[in-house]
Amino acid sequence: MTADNHQDSGDGPAAENDVVERSALLDSLYGDVLSLVSRTADFVGALKMGAVPGFTLDTGPAYTVESMRHTTRLMQSMAWLLTQRAVETGEMTAEEAADPKYQLGAADVCLATPVAGADTLPKAFREMSAESNRIYRRIKRLAEQMDEPTRENPVHALLNRLEDHSDSGEY
Repeated sequence: MTADNHQDSGDGPAAENDVVERSALLDSLYGDVLSLVSRTADFVGALKMGAVPGFTLDTGPAYTVESMRHTTRLMQSMAWLLTQRAVETGEMTAEEAADPKYQLGAADVCLATPVAGADTLPKAFREMSAESNRIYRRIKRLAEQMDEPTRENPVHALLNRLEDHSDSGEY
């Protein structure tokens, strides 16, 4: 998954812009995930100290499932983003990154419908969980776009065909 896979017309200013834009997007997503990991750690710390309003024994089972889902989203997102960074910095090749073990995974867990009682969890946790869901979905869309085969620009395809015909004397 190199930035080259995202190009449609080869080298040049447009290709460089694609690389810069992709890098900026990955950096932004990385910052979002890192920030959410930090907020999650703060929440868990407050929870352990009993300082989270709205958390009761009744919400415990839903919290267990939804916190696992939230954590899985964060871990999968961070792992995928770090893989993309490794490709950008040359620490890993695009072929290595294409290995299924480096792909965004656990969609069945991460995108599952919230369990019964999830709507009764503390507001701060519900907001963080919704944010991790949005981030995971954004990364999933990005990963899918990057995995699509590069489509040749139709204008370039036509120009190439015209050039081929002019070289052979056909018109």
